Order: sequence, then structure tokens, then C-alpha cells
Amino acid sequence: MPQARLPFGKTFYARHAMSHPFENMLACFSMCAMGVFERHPRLRAFFAECTSGWIPFLVDWMDELVDNPAFNRDVKLKERTQRLLQAAGHRVV
Repeated sequence: MPQARLPFGKTFYARHAMSHPFENMLACFSMCAMGVFERHPRLRAFFAECTSGWIPFLVDWMDELVDNPAFNRDVKLKERTQRLLQAAGHRVV
């Protein structure tokens, strides 16, 4: 998977600011969308070195797209993302 920080400037500040939250979002999205949490319902994930304020936004956005017929044609998940994470013991606000 490409790194999120690559196109964002040449300074350490820009690379660091873009890499941690966005790469964690990409990893979380990949695990949810590819069915990792469905196949392994007791799996616990920890996304470190970034704030966690993006998690409710990402989960809500993913579920909103799944509920929209224009976007959900290729979604293979049986459960909504929020339900999958809650079943695994994650707290999604």
C-alpha cells in the first residue's frame, strides 16, 4: 500500500503530520473493508502513534457508503463496520 505521507511536502513537519493519522486510517479501512474483522471476530486492533478522533468519522463514513446503493455494489461485508468493531469489543462513539 502506498504511504500517505509521500506527496505532502519536504519538511519533517509535513511528512509527520500526514503520515500518522492517514496511514492509520488506511490500515483500519483496509482491515474493515477486506473482512478481517468478520473472519476473526475476536481480533483486537490498536492503531498507535496518532490521535483517535478519526475513528468515529471513518466508521460512520464507511457505514454511510455501505448504505448508499450507488457505492455498495462491490461491498462484500455481512455486517456494518460499526457493528463489526463493537462485536470485537472495540468502543466506537
